[in-house]
This record gives sequence, structure tokens and C-alpha cells, in this order.
Amino acid sequence: MSYTSKSLPPGPGPGHILSIVQHNCVGSWDVFLSLFNSFALAKNPPLIVCLQDPPVWRNRLPSHSGFTSFAPSATGRRPRVAFYVFKSLIDMTTITPIFTGRSDIATLEITAPSLFGTTMERFHIINCYSVWAKTIMERTIAPTLALPFSFFPTLLVGDFNIHHPSADPLRKHNSSELKASFRYFSRAAEYGYSLLNIPGVHTRFPLQGSSRSSVLDLSFASPALVRFFREWATDLPSTGSDHVPISIRLAHQIICPPPPAPNWVRTDWSNL
Repeated sequence: MSYTSKSLPPGPGPGHILSIVQHNCVGSWDVFLSLFNSFALAKNPPLIVCLQDPPVWRNRLPSHSGFTSFAPSATGRRPRVAFYVFKSLIDMTTITPIFTGRSDIATLEITAPSLFGTTMERFHIINCYSVWAKTIMERTIAPTLALPFSFFPTLLVGDFNIHHPSADPLRKHNSSELKASFRYFSRAAEYGYSLLNIPGVHTRFPLQGSSRSSVLDLSFASPALVRFFREWATDLPSTGSDHVPISIRLAHQIICPPPPAPNWVRTDWSNL
């Protein structure tokens, strides 16, 4: 079974585009600023931004006047994922963040009549940041948690820290890498998720020259979402992170004005 966008069926005709960006900010304020500044020149500015490893100070995220942020709160742990949602989208839909007590995974539920021009009214985006666990085979977010069975449109994005031939076919994978990633891609196949990444397009370029470029940032679409998928691209400028920003574009029927030019409201962390 193919997991790539090449096998995805054609969706409905041209319409509105819902642009979603995922990016690992490596905990840097400068990376965050650079990413949001780039939206001013983007052809399809994002209405939803999914961050992994966002900059956080005393459990507070940086703010932007055009977006509302949502992040999980776990006792003694800073948020490892965050959502930024364009405020006009919030005015036109019902946005419900779903947290489970973990700091490394969160779900954003979008509810509106006739989503994607169909009778469906619910859309989930799962955002996760999974890192190495106790052994080389384990990651902190299990496949059963990251890839739930879903009848309605579900988009899964995140930094999984796994390597798999479907995403990076030219990489020479060792047995440990294959064993670690097999459970995730088997789970995806079992529940019909499609990998949206363009095979071989690297999403991480290590700052150390001795390390290999790789595909750690993955995007999956559930069966109910696949036909609305339009594009997966790395067309935003570099932010200074060793990960590249990823744009995902879906066809939808929600008419929403584009995000405004950046008007920063920077948190004064020195007074906290």
C-alpha cells in the first residue's frame, strides 16, 4: 500500500483553500518571529499554525495580534506543542482544544456546518512532538495515541523522530530505524491514513555538517480527509530552525479573510 500523495484521489473542483503550517521552532523566539513574519508574503497565508517545541517562558507562549494560541498545560512541564488559530476563523467556526494531560500532544477540533462542502461538521488536527524514549525502538508518543481511528476528517502533523522509506526512500535505513518506524506506518495503513509528505523532500537539515538531512516531520490524512487534500509543500523561507516549515493546503468552503500583516505583541518576560 502506498502512503504518498501520488496515490490520493482527486478532490472537488477549485474552491477556497485552508492553509495549515507545521513547524518545529526548537524553542526559539527568533524562529517563531521569522516564521510569522514570512506569512505576510505567503501566497496562501495559514489560518492554523501547528508548532512543535514552541518558545515558552513560565508556561506562557509568545503572542501575535492576529492569532489566538492554544497549548496543553501539564504540571511541571512546559508545552511541547501549540496551535495558533487566525482570529477570523474562530469567529466563523467553533474551535475546541482537546488536551489529555500530556504536554507533547494536543488536538484541535473545528466545528462548523457543512465543512469542506459536505454534511460533515467536525475536523480534527492532532499535533505531536515525539522524541526518543527509554530504548532506541521507543518514542514518547505511541502509535495508538498518535493515529486514532476516525470516521471524520483528521489531520495528524508533528515531529515524530522516526525514519521510514515511504518518507525518505533514498536514505539507507538501519534495522533499528525500521523497527522504530514500522509500528507507526503499520498503524497508519491499518486505519487508512495517507502520508502527505512528498517522498525524499527533507524536513530537517542539521546545523552540524557531520549529520545527515532527514525526514522527521510527517503529515498524515485520515480517509475522510484525503479527498480534500490539495498540496504539501516546503515553500516558506527558512526560519533559522534546523527544521523547515511545512505548508498543507486543503479545499474547504469557509470564506475567511487572509491573516493581516504582522503586528507583534511581544511578551515582556523580564517583568514576569
